[in-house]
Amino acid sequence: MKIMRSLLFLSSVLLLSFQACAQPEYLLLGKGGGITGKITQYRISSRGKIHKGTGMTDIEYTQAGKIKRREARKLFGEIKSIHDSSFHHPGNLYYFIRIIDNECTTEYTWGENGYKVPEMIGVFYKETINRLSDLPYKPVKKPVK
Repeated sequence: MKIMRSLLFLSSVLLLSFQACAQPEYLLLGKGGGITGKITQYRISSRGKIHKGTGMTDIEYTQAGKIKRREARKLFGEIKSIHDSSFHHPGNLYYFIRIIDNECTTEYTWGENGYKVPEMIGVFYKETINRLSDLPYKPVKKPVK
Protein backbone atom coordinates (compact mmCIF):
# COMPACT_ATOMS: atom_id res chain seq x y z
CA MET A 1 0.00 0.00 0.00
CA LYS A 2 2.84 2.42 0.83
CA ILE A 3 4.45 1.68 -2.51
CA MET A 4 1.20 2.49 -4.33
CA ARG A 5 0.85 5.79 -2.47
CA SER A 6 4.48 6.63 -3.18
CA LEU A 7 4.04 5.88 -6.87
CA LEU A 8 0.84 7.90 -6.99
CA PHE A 9 2.53 10.85 -5.27
CA LEU A 10 5.58 10.66 -7.55
CA SER A 11 3.47 10.48 -10.70
CA SER A 12 1.42 13.48 -9.48
CA VAL A 13 4.58 15.50 -8.88
CA LEU A 14 5.95 14.61 -12.31
CA LEU A 15 2.65 15.45 -13.99
CA LEU A 16 2.41 18.81 -12.23
CA SER A 17 6.00 19.72 -13.08
CA PHE A 18 5.38 18.81 -16.72
CA GLN A 19 2.23 20.90 -16.78
CA ALA A 20 4.04 23.83 -15.18
CA CYS A 21 6.56 23.77 -17.99
CA ALA A 22 3.85 23.27 -20.59
CA GLN A 23 1.82 26.36 -19.55
CA PRO A 24 3.70 29.56 -20.45
CA GLU A 25 3.11 32.59 -18.31
CA TYR A 26 4.59 35.24 -20.62
CA LEU A 27 5.31 35.61 -24.27
CA LEU A 28 7.86 38.28 -25.20
CA LEU A 29 8.21 39.59 -28.74
CA GLY A 30 10.32 42.40 -30.03
CA LYS A 31 13.28 43.74 -31.89
CA GLY A 32 16.47 45.53 -31.04
CA GLY A 33 20.01 46.41 -31.94
CA GLY A 34 21.39 48.79 -34.50
CA ILE A 35 23.43 51.86 -33.69
CA THR A 36 21.49 52.69 -30.51
CA GLY A 37 20.98 49.12 -29.28
CA LYS A 38 17.45 50.07 -28.22
CA ILE A 39 14.98 47.23 -27.69
CA THR A 40 11.24 47.48 -28.25
CA GLN A 41 9.38 44.65 -26.55
CA TYR A 42 5.84 43.42 -26.00
CA ARG A 43 5.03 41.23 -23.01
CA ILE A 44 1.84 39.18 -23.30
CA SER A 45 0.45 37.36 -20.29
CA SER A 46 -1.58 34.18 -20.66
CA ARG A 47 -4.54 36.22 -19.35
CA GLY A 48 -4.32 38.70 -22.23
CA LYS A 49 -2.60 41.63 -20.54
CA ILE A 50 -0.06 43.31 -22.78
CA HIS A 51 2.72 45.68 -21.81
CA LYS A 52 4.82 47.55 -24.35
CA GLY A 53 8.23 48.84 -23.38
CA THR A 54 11.64 49.96 -24.49
CA GLY A 55 15.14 50.02 -23.08
CA MET A 56 18.74 49.13 -23.62
CA THR A 57 19.04 46.10 -21.35
CA ASP A 58 16.31 46.47 -18.73
CA ILE A 59 12.98 46.99 -20.42
CA GLU A 60 10.69 49.57 -18.86
CA TYR A 61 7.07 48.93 -19.79
CA THR A 62 5.32 52.29 -20.08
CA GLN A 63 2.19 51.31 -22.04
CA ALA A 64 -0.54 48.77 -21.36
CA GLY A 65 -3.17 47.12 -23.51
CA LYS A 66 -5.13 43.91 -23.59
CA ILE A 67 -6.53 41.19 -25.77
CA LYS A 68 -9.16 38.61 -24.95
CA ARG A 69 -7.96 35.71 -22.83
CA ARG A 70 -9.08 33.34 -25.59
CA GLU A 71 -6.86 35.15 -28.09
CA ALA A 72 -3.89 35.03 -25.68
CA ARG A 73 -4.36 31.29 -25.19
CA LYS A 74 -4.49 30.87 -28.97
CA LEU A 75 -1.15 32.71 -29.31
CA PHE A 76 0.45 30.53 -26.64
CA GLY A 77 -0.92 27.40 -28.33
CA GLU A 78 0.42 28.48 -31.73
CA ILE A 79 3.93 29.24 -30.50
CA LYS A 80 4.05 26.01 -28.49
CA SER A 81 3.08 24.03 -31.60
CA ILE A 82 6.31 25.09 -33.33
CA HIS A 83 8.63 22.15 -33.00
CA ASP A 84 11.96 23.99 -33.22
CA SER A 85 13.41 23.81 -29.71
CA SER A 86 15.30 27.08 -30.22
CA PHE A 87 16.80 29.25 -32.91
CA HIS A 88 19.56 31.63 -31.92
CA HIS A 89 21.15 33.69 -34.70
CA PRO A 90 20.94 37.38 -33.75
CA GLY A 91 22.47 40.01 -35.99
CA ASN A 92 23.22 43.69 -35.59
CA LEU A 93 19.46 44.21 -35.91
CA TYR A 94 17.60 41.29 -34.41
CA TYR A 95 14.10 40.02 -33.70
CA PHE A 96 13.04 37.69 -30.92
CA ILE A 97 10.31 35.59 -29.38
CA ARG A 98 10.67 34.24 -25.82
CA ILE A 99 8.27 31.92 -24.06
CA ILE A 100 8.73 32.21 -20.30
CA ASP A 101 7.12 30.22 -17.53
CA ASN A 102 8.10 29.08 -14.05
CA GLU A 103 10.37 26.29 -15.21
CA CYS A 104 11.31 26.78 -18.87
CA THR A 105 12.37 29.47 -21.31
CA THR A 106 12.36 28.90 -25.04
CA GLU A 107 13.91 31.56 -27.23
CA TYR A 108 13.95 32.28 -30.94
CA THR A 109 16.32 35.07 -32.05
CA TRP A 110 17.23 35.94 -35.61
CA GLY A 111 18.69 38.64 -37.82
CA GLU A 112 22.16 37.33 -38.65
CA ASN A 113 22.95 37.33 -42.35
CA GLY A 114 23.06 33.85 -43.82
CA TYR A 115 20.55 32.37 -41.37
CA LYS A 116 16.94 32.34 -42.44
CA VAL A 117 14.37 32.26 -39.66
CA PRO A 118 12.23 29.10 -39.79
CA GLU A 119 9.06 29.95 -41.70
CA MET A 120 6.57 29.16 -38.93
CA ILE A 121 8.46 31.38 -36.48
CA GLY A 122 8.69 34.25 -38.97
CA VAL A 123 4.99 34.06 -39.84
CA PHE A 124 3.98 33.90 -36.18
CA TYR A 125 6.16 36.92 -35.38
CA LYS A 126 4.85 39.07 -38.26
CA GLU A 127 1.20 38.28 -37.62
CA THR A 128 1.49 38.80 -33.87
CA ILE A 129 3.48 42.06 -34.14
CA ASN A 130 0.95 43.40 -36.65
CA ARG A 131 -1.88 42.55 -34.26
CA LEU A 132 -0.11 44.09 -31.26
CA SER A 133 0.81 47.24 -33.20
CA ASP A 134 -2.87 47.89 -33.99
CA LEU A 135 -4.01 47.73 -30.35
CA PRO A 136 -4.85 50.85 -28.37
CA TYR A 137 -2.38 51.39 -25.53
CA LYS A 138 -2.68 53.54 -22.45
CA PRO A 139 0.25 54.97 -20.51
CA VAL A 140 0.82 53.26 -17.18
CA LYS A 141 1.05 55.44 -14.07
CA LYS A 142 4.10 53.66 -12.78
CA PRO A 143 6.38 51.94 -15.35
CA VAL A 144 6.65 48.17 -14.93
CA LYS A 145 9.94 46.30 -15.16
